[in-house]
Amino acid sequence: NIRMPTASAVGAGRLIVVKDQVSSRLGDSIYISASKAVGETIDGSNYYELTGTMPAISLYSNGSDWFVF
Repeated sequence: NIRMPTASAVGAGRLIVVKDQVSSRLGDSIYISASKAVGETIDGSNYYELTGTMPAISLYSNGSDWFVF
């Protein structure tokens, strides 16, 4: 599980890339959670789930929330 830093603390325009380099995760997912302390979201949800073989995700902050791109 990965907890994102608060979007307001990192500011607008911050980019974060998460890449799973383990090729044999055996069906376990990686959960990326938004900061619950301030009610932030990732694309409108509380978390984003990475599945599959060696997945990756790119996120950016608008200063209030995180977005997948």
